[in-house]
Amino acid sequence: PALSGSIGTHDPSRIIKDGNRYYFYSTGYNIPAATSTDGIHWTSSQSVLPSSGTFAWARTAVPGNDGHNIWAPDVIYNNGLFYLYYAIAGTKYYTAIGLVTSPTLNPNASNYKWTDRGEVIGTTVGIAYSAIDPAPYFDAQGNMWLSFGSGYIFKPTQPQIFEIRLNNSTGLRADNVVYPVSNGHEEASYVYHHGSYYYLFWNTGGCCSGAASTYVIHVARSTSVTGPYSASKVFLASHGGVHGPGQIGILDEGGTSYYSYHYYPASGYSVLGEGVLNWNSSGWPVAN
Repeated sequence: PALSGSIGTHDPSRIIKDGNRYYFYSTGYNIPAATSTDGIHWTSSQSVLPSSGTFAWARTAVPGNDGHNIWAPDVIYNNGLFYLYYAIAGTKYYTAIGLVTSPTLNPNASNYKWTDRGEVIGTTVGIAYSAIDPAPYFDAQGNMWLSFGSGYIFKPTQPQIFEIRLNNSTGLRADNVVYPVSNGHEEASYVYHHGSYYYLFWNTGGCCSGAASTYVIHVARSTSVTGPYSASKVFLASHGGVHGPGQIGILDEGGTSYYSYHYYPASGYSVLGEGVLNWNSSGWPVAN
């Protein structure tokens, strides 16, 4: 069925369920949110950050950001808390990924409260990655990781997608190791474990030119969480009325895997798209 309601989004988070409601979060002012009882009809929900915007550490770490322009949030549930990661960018070379946590996603719940957990990873002059487009995930042993990065600053010949281990309790970095996993002008990474493989999804192309957007979602795989990821394939490209699909997320529910993304219709702003993720006989994800 066609999606309806508050489906305008850019860089949507994965769709995630809390209680009997679904939620997703988007790039925008103070991290916009939307909610649904069926995953089809969506309404606006309360923004994540307070009206004052980002926290004091972020204003210092990322000069040039207005404190409200937040990019590419993503959220994961772990040990009784929802961990929401987000990116901020400002003056050239300065980017950062921040973390807030809450025991619930429902703004009407008595225990609803996003708590600032500070900076996860950031950049200054001379750092060889962009700290944007965070995507948390679990490895086969239940360890939490974060993939991130893009060509926002750096040359296409340099690695642009990276991974770091996270502390499962704090959601912050577990160590100081940064693993480069992919080269080329790539962004919007997302790692998904299925069977004996880790699947790395990412985007190439241009994100933000309406129906002329050239975003394409690719996928590669590895038996190791840190790669190397190989045998890249196109997962989802423009087709029909879907232009420039990007920023994939995956929801597993009831034995079915659903993928979400944004795309541009023939005219207007980008909107949420959803589909069912199937697997072919060679163990590769297929978009339906």
